[in-house]
Order: sequence, then structure tokens, then C-alpha cells
Amino acid sequence: MIYISDLDGTLLNDKALLSSYTINTIKQLNNKGIKFTIATARSLYSAIGFIEQLDLQYPCVLRNGTVIYDPIKKKIIKEYTLTYDVVKDIINDFLSFGINPIVHRRYEGKETVEYTGAYNEGEKHYLNARMLNIDKRITKVSSYDYDASSSFISISSIEENHDQHIDQLKEKYDHLCGIHCYQDNYSKYYWLEFTYPEVSKGEGCQFILDTISEDEYIAFGDAFNDLSMLKNAEKGLIPIFSQLHREGEVYDLLATNNDDGVAKYLSMEHGIIL
Repeated sequence: MIYISDLDGTLLNDKALLSSYTINTIKQLNNKGIKFTIATARSLYSAIGFIEQLDLQYPCVLRNGTVIYDPIKKKIIKEYTLTYDVVKDIINDFLSFGINPIVHRRYEGKETVEYTGAYNEGEKHYLNARMLNIDKRITKVSSYDYDASSSFISISSIEENHDQHIDQLKEKYDHLCGIHCYQDNYSKYYWLEFTYPEVSKGEGCQFILDTISEDEYIAFGDAFNDLSMLKNAEKGLIPIFSQLHREGEVYDLLATNNDDGVAKYLSMEHGIIL
């Protein structure tokens, strides 16, 4: 058995921080030999601080399953990328909708996060947060001028909603890409993200089980991009008042992320007293 938790809206509080209670609880689990890791939409760059704070010992699911990171070897052990031909069509469709996407690209071993501008409050929130943290991947470009020498980790748009075009895009790309749509916990804008096909947090969790020779896991999550791992779990739990709870998804309930819901559940399950 291993416990696998989402970060934003689940393990992190609304300030995007880990509480000392949560940190100490997870470290006590480690000391007891109880397995715990994370599955997040975050990249390695924005998740690594939390991985190190928690002293995680087991593979981590990043970018909604697109990346698997080994915190012991300190290396990415699996990464799924999109080809140029698919990406070119997605970008052209976004541009036809008046949307300028954010492109996570790998070229000559280097990862960049490329954008042409910040056109709404959701994009500004995302880019400003990365720039404040001196994220060297962030690169402003004048156009999306790519060729087959690049590979692509994800193509994303951040909008107040994607109601006008999401059905059309899903119909066109559902068999070619993994498509994730979820609300950002902080800006409240919606991400629409295209990744390698058949990749999800659920698939990432199964990869972890196979890697560490476990048969089942218990999952914690709060948003629609967590559903695949919650559905495949031996037991799925969601914070009360979370997006999934508000939308009527039926799972066991935790205290909120601001009340250390995951850590309190684990403390009760394993008799941890801090």
C-alpha cells in the first residue's frame, strides 16, 4: 500500500504552502516505513521544493502523469512528449480561437516555457508567480516558430472558461492527446492542457505501483484532473468544500486543505502524535 496525494488544493494550503503539521506528519510516516508520494499537475521545477521538504522516498507523478520523477536518484525516470505534427495543429487551432497558448518545449536537452504575452488575469498570475521565483524556463517569444527538432511536454491555455471551443477540440484531439481541463486553485481561471495520449494521474499512479511492486494505493485529490487516480484507488478521499465535493463527486471526505485534512487523516490512521 502507498498513499498518493495531489498538491494544490489538497496537501498545500491556499497560500500554496505546506504547513509544519503536514511536513512533520509525512516525515513521521517515512520514519514508520509507511509509503507516501505525490501526484500533481505541477512541473518538477515548481514541485521540487515540496518534494524536498517532505523528504519523499518514492517516485512522484508530475504534470498530470506526463513525468515520473525519482527523488532518491534525483532524476526523471519517465517523460512522455508530443510530436511536432500534433503540436502544430493544436497551436493553429488555439490561434484561430484568439488564444495564445503556453508551450512547454524540450530542445537540445533544455526545457523552456514559451509564451507570446499575458492576455488575461489567469495568465498574468501564472507568469508573474514563475518570474518572482526566477524561473529560467520562462521565455517570451514573438511567434510559435518550431520544427521537428523539438519535442513538446504540454500545450496549455488559461482562460476564464473554455466553453466555446472545448467540445470541438476534444472531438478532434481526444485520440491524439491527453486532454486535461481543471480550475487553478489560486487565480480561479481554467487550464486546458494537451499532453501525450492516455497519460493521466491514474496512469502515473499505476506506473508507481508497478515500479515499487505494490498492488494498491489510497489517493487524495480535489479537482477534475484527480479523478483518474481517485477512481483507480483502493480508496479515494477529497477535501470537504473542494471542487469535486461542490460538483457532487461521491468520495470519503477530509478536512479542508487549510485544516491539514490529508495529514490529519494519516495521523489518525497510523497513530501519529505530534
